[in-house]
Amino acid sequence: EIYQCDWSSDVCSSDLWHFPKYSLWIFIILFAWLFFYYGFHEILFLRPQGIHQWRQCDCLSMTLNYFQDGNPFFQPSIHNLGRDGSGMTVSDFPLLYYLVAQLWKVFGYHEFIYRMVTLGITLTGLCFLLKLLEQSMKDSFWALGFTTLFYTSPIIVYYSNNFLVNVPALSLAFIALYFFWRYYKTGENHQFYWSLLFFLLGGLLKITSMLSLMALTGILLLEVLNIPVLRGGRKLFRKPQQQFLAIVLVFLLLGSWILYAYYYNKTHNAGFFLVGILPIWKLDKDSIQT
Repeated sequence: EIYQCDWSSDVCSSDLWHFPKYSLWIFIILFAWLFFYYGFHEILFLRPQGIHQWRQCDCLSMTLNYFQDGNPFFQPSIHNLGRDGSGMTVSDFPLLYYLVAQLWKVFGYHEFIYRMVTLGITLTGLCFLLKLLEQSMKDSFWALGFTTLFYTSPIIVYYSNNFLVNVPALSLAFIALYFFWRYYKTGENHQFYWSLLFFLLGGLLKITSMLSLMALTGILLLEVLNIPVLRGGRKLFRKPQQQFLAIVLVFLLLGSWILYAYYYNKTHNAGFFLVGILPIWKLDKDSIQT
């Protein structure tokens, strides 16, 4: 028989389609083929262009100021000097901009380095997604298929070799989900905390990458209320109080950054980036109707 399954223990193995020793290398080869198929060997050396060109330039501007002026990490700026003449403003957590600036100090100013870093984070996130699917399904073939299919999304492809942080943030969320899966399977607390770290990093880049953690927090609250979520009444969180406090800390750190960004922009140059929301109740009647 090809499949030998023990459904009571959630284990289903396939001798034919489960090859974890080779799946990662196969995916890297597929990714390399897609790299040339999509023309990344040419795009890698292009200046910002296409959709969101202006926002790509903002990212490069902030990175270049870190590189040229040696700005402190929490004092990013752009070349548009703004109302106070300093150019000091912020949107995303500047981790990626600062990292690339440090690489430029070592290897020189080359914009393709920025694209390579973004592409490298994307590849890393996809590799963790592959392993997550492979270990959960016990099927390397379908894990490779789903991961490769995911990377054929035009939006993912376009922004994975770009200057925006959207795809890197999503990639960090994939890494976080993998570590959470490892925690679920092994019960090792350090896997849980690694998961929270990558959720935090992804959320600092783009808050939407925290959606998975929000869903997991909902499961935790249901378990605290003794509402069964998993099959057989099993608990996903083994130390709910301790883990809830850790999750709250993640959200507090994320909230602290948002408050700092709001204060930083208000103090120097607000209006370049949207930090917050645009609620409909702040519009007048004519604006709502149009």
